[in-house]
Amino acid sequence: ADLRIASTVAATVMTHVAPICIASGLAVAEAVAASVRGEDPFAAAQAATWDEAIARALDEVERGWSPGGEAWSGHGRSHPLKTVKSALWAVRRDRPAEEVLLDLVHRGGDADTHAAVAGALLGARDGIEALPGRWRAALQVGPLLSGIAQRFERSRSGSPPNGP
Repeated sequence: ADLRIASTVAATVMTHVAPICIASGLAVAEAVAASVRGEDPFAAAQAATWDEAIARALDEVERGWSPGGEAWSGHGRSHPLKTVKSALWAVRRDRPAEEVLLDLVHRGGDADTHAAVAGALLGARDGIEALPGRWRAALQVGPLLSGIAQRFERSRSGSPPNGP
């Protein structure tokens, strides 16, 4: 957990040094870790949240918030909240990952960022096979991501991440 927190903070501050960004990154990292362990990613994000704005955002998702609408589009202050909300909204959908991600992208806003974070959560929760093969095949970094996904799968099964 300490390494995950330190790595998340280090990666986040490279491009997004604001406290809300760090808190958003930590909420997502804990949700991903919980997903890999087979636990509730939403509950993990809530438990990891120390920022009041993120806590309110997650409460909104819990009450039925969904992405879209006029206030959704564009970048602006508190934009990380839109990403956290959209990703955790996505992981609460009971539909195939492809459908959820396409739905999210078609709602607009910063669609690539929202879908990237939501895809990470859905992939961690459902495994790499939940993401369409044609999407994975088109990635330039596909072999790297496949290796990471395999290590996640091994850790989910209780095997050492770098083991056989």
